[in-house]
Amino acid sequence: MAAICKDKLLIHGGGKDCPTLGVIKLAYGIDNLRLWLAARIWHTLNFLGDTKCTSDQIADVAEMLADEYGHWSIGEVLDWLHRIKAGQYTYYSTGNIQQLMVFARHYQTQTRYEMRQKYYDMGAADYDAVGTAIMQRYSQ
Repeated sequence: MAAICKDKLLIHGGGKDCPTLGVIKLAYGIDNLRLWLAARIWHTLNFLGDTKCTSDQIADVAEMLADEYGHWSIGEVLDWLHRIKAGQYTYYSTGNIQQLMVFARHYQTQTRYEMRQKYYDMGAADYDAVGTAIMQRYSQ
């Protein structure tokens, strides 16, 4: 399901058909959501060569993501991690996993900007309407 959602996010630019972390939490339980997030985070850190982070640190970040970004879809989580791997955010392999939470905030700001540009490109001239549409997307 996650690979399908990432493809939809990249093709359609929204991943609206993908379940959010909040929906996954309700359907499968918080423990399964945390386990999935922790596995994805570990895989990303391993890719970046960071072997200094402990499993407790990774579990803490997974819990914070589940709590703070429950409105993100699976596709958005995978896109965020992909951008980290692709070098769009400078990650220093220092064992300071807090960087990931800073990147999450930057990602959310960046994708809101990208959505605003997409709405403008589609011909939405009313700034208030664009802002309302973006806020509705992220307030789910």
